[in-house]
Amino acid sequence: MKMVLLLYKIDLKKNYEYIYNNNMEPTKEQTDAYKIYDKLSRQKKLDTMDENIKKLALEYRAIYRNNRTEEQKQKKIEWDRQYYQASHKEHLEYNKIRRNTEEYKAYMKEFRASENGIKSARITKMKQLGIISDDYEVLYEKWKNTTHCEECNVELVGGNKGANRKCIDHDHKTKLFRNIICHICNVKRGIKDNNIVAKTPEQIKEERRERYLRDKK
Repeated sequence: MKMVLLLYKIDLKKNYEYIYNNNMEPTKEQTDAYKIYDKLSRQKKLDTMDENIKKLALEYRAIYRNNRTEEQKQKKIEWDRQYYQASHKEHLEYNKIRRNTEEYKAYMKEFRASENGIKSARITKMKQLGIISDDYEVLYEKWKNTTHCEECNVELVGGNKGANRKCIDHDHKTKLFRNIICHICNVKRGIKDNNIVAKTPEQIKEERRERYLRDKK
């Protein structure tokens, strides 16, 4: 439940875009809901909180953040910096212990198998590959809904094995996304982009033979 709430917080600005686009003031309901949220948060009992009250509380926080002055923003940045320095090691140790609990392992197993987990893992992989995108959500939807290679039109398959497995192709120089293609087309593009001269089967065999003889010595 805590992990779900964390992901919900990260997407706060997107979920409450209507608040950030308008100069809104918090209502009494939102203010009261945030007091309950803050109390339960300190007691580490957020998983017992009613979803409607939680939504009102997060709306209050979004309004508060949107209405902060520059001075308040700078004070918050400085407070966060000091808090991070003071508690970083403690948090690392806490997370290390938490990740080894059966409850956390069970949750992560369930999360990775869920639609949000699969989506999160795929977007993370895109970023690790260095792919630049203005909207990773849109890019993921394209990845998810593309059924045929955009180069040779062969039907794509999932997984990490197979010549027809789905690959995301990007320019290695600009890091910009190009197409969703099959593994074979991805390899061909890589060879072309890097000006690699393809070797014949005889050349490959000869290199293996030379490597074998060298290692044998």
